[in-house]
Parts: sequence; C-alpha cells; structure tokens
Amino acid sequence: ELRNASVSILVRRIHINVGPNVSPITPPDGDDTAVVAVEANLAIANHLREKFQKTLFPHRFFVVSCAVAGPPLSHLFQPFRFYNGNRGDSSSLAEALSKEWWATQMNVTSFYGPGPAGFDFVPVIPLQDLLDSIPTDLEIEFLKTDTQGFDLSVLKSASREAIRRVARIQSETYSPANKRYAAENNRLIEDWIPFMKEMGYQLTNPVKDGRLGVAEYDALWQRID
Repeated sequence: ELRNASVSILVRRIHINVGPNVSPITPPDGDDTAVVAVEANLAIANHLREKFQKTLFPHRFFVVSCAVAGPPLSHLFQPFRFYNGNRGDSSSLAEALSKEWWATQMNVTSFYGPGPAGFDFVPVIPLQDLLDSIPTDLEIEFLKTDTQGFDLSVLKSASREAIRRVARIQSETYSPANKRYAAENNRLIEDWIPFMKEMGYQLTNPVKDGRLGVAEYDALWQRID
C-alpha cells in the first residue's frame, strides 16, 4: 500500500498519472497531495525517480515501473514498444499500424544510447490493482492517462466501484480518422462517451465540431455524485 512508501501523514489526496513520459503532473502547492506516476519505460521511470521523487518532491511523488492494461495483457510481462524520438514519446503496448513510418521514429540517443530502441518487456497490472493499493481514507482526486491507444483499456481494467473513487479523469482519445495503433478502441464519441456515461461521469470539455478530426484529444471527465 502507498502508506508503506513513507508517505507523509499530511497527505490526504492522490493524483495518478499513467504514462507520464518525462512531463508528469506534479503535486500542487501544499503538503496534502501526492502524485503516483506509473511509467512503463524503465529508463524514463528511473529519470522520474531521480528528478521528481528524490529531488523535487520527496515524500509526495512516487514512481511505479509498469504498464497498465486489462486482460489478456495484465498480470504478465508484455513487449512495450518504443516509438517517436529520443524519449519514446509515443511508446505503447500496441503495435503501430504504419510500421514503416514508425520505424523512422525509433532512433534514440538520450535515454537508451544510440540506435533503434525496439522494445523492452515490462510487467503489466490492471488499474484495479493500482487503485486497490491506495488506502481508502485517501481521496483519489485526479487520474490522467496518456497510454497511446490503451487509455480505454486502462479504465476498463478496473471495476465501476474502483473507478468511481476518482473524482476527475483526463484521458487521451483519438478521432476515427487518426487511428494509429493496431489494438486500439480509443475513439471519443464511439468508445469513451458511452463507457464513461455507464461509469457515472460527464464530459466537461465537449469537442467543438471543427475539432472532431484532430488526431488526439484530451477529454476531461467529472464524476457525477
């Protein structure tokens, strides 16, 4: 449980960031909120530990080195594919649809050394396990996912009861015309809105008609109490 990680007794609220890469959400001012950053890219996870956990926000920033998804991937080691530049900005459990184009994005130099990174095997847990590890007397105020096509799979790997512990959720969604990954059902209108309605959340930043064709859209959801 999170309490066993020397969390300050002043912490009352938790923010969770699944897939932060090198730009995680950080604790707001004050001592009552901590961030749990879940990063599958092991080199970047170590970077987050050194910069944010040990230096900038000791006792209020925690790094978990794994990926998050539901069955049949969860509770197994899975290949995590590095895509897009020296930080693997678009890395994913999913295979890219356009392997030829993505292949040009895989030369990395800063975190992995020179040459193509390819993939690494990482442990995968369901969101249920992550939420269950947080003591019930702590408020889970915010959850942000940015998992390159697996965002809905992340949410679906937890029960409705567990999800509703989270007050606000930010999820990366794709438009139908910009599907990038082979194992992806991450469309805002067709996939996300029906699921989140069933979970008891409402979309607080509706997409304008002119933005329906954008490749990525960060949807914001508020729990209906």
